[in-house]
Amino acid sequence: MFDHIGVVVSDRDRSWALYERLLEPLGIKAMEKYPRPNGEGWMVMSTGAPQSPFFVVAAGRPSFWTNTSKAAQSPIHLCSLRLRRRRSTGFTPWGWSWARKTTELRASGGSPSTMLS
Repeated sequence: MFDHIGVVVSDRDRSWALYERLLEPLGIKAMEKYPRPNGEGWMVMSTGAPQSPFFVVAAGRPSFWTNTSKAAQSPIHLCSLRLRRRRSTGFTPWGWSWARKTTELRASGGSPSTMLS
């Protein structure tokens, strides 16, 4: 289960409007909006239920991006929810495998999106 998903977009206002329309039938709505005068900012969307997963739509440059990351072209941010508390090194074996494959694919000039088809 996901805890939260984040996407970075190139047009804040158009993207906020799009995601609000797309997710409204699922009961997901804008809970918080933090617009900045320069067109950057972020919106948090959720059902509003306590401890429910949430979706973040942001415009601007996240602090965790590398120099090559670009809005509307870089990977989305997915964060899973741990269902059981136990000692962990962080990533699951599947997560490490996915990260290794996407790194290898990028190094060879490919796109990780091809892994989803």
